[in-house]
Amino acid sequence: MSPYIDVSFQRVDRNPSIESAIHRWVARFEAMRFEVQRAVATVEAGGRGRTTVQLTLVLADGRSRTVAATRTDPYVAVSDAFRSVRLHLLATPPGQLVA
Repeated sequence: MSPYIDVSFQRVDRNPSIESAIHRWVARFEAMRFEVQRAVATVEAGGRGRTTVQLTLVLADGRSRTVAATRTDPYVAVSDAFRSVRLHLLATPPGQLVA
């Protein structure tokens, strides 16, 4: 499946490396047998040199999850957001709709 991935940057310059990291995380989810239908990530300045990543992931079976992670390292914020979604999805049985 080819998921739709939307990455936007607010109050920070567009960073192709961060955008690529988000695409790689979606590919990892696909490799873990999570059929990602849509991923929306917003990367923004969180104040005091921190970066906030808000992530919404929608799977083909209808399950979805929205999380936010704030860290000083933007790559860690991306990782934390995806790990949080993964933990939630592993705890939620397929077929159960969760917002």
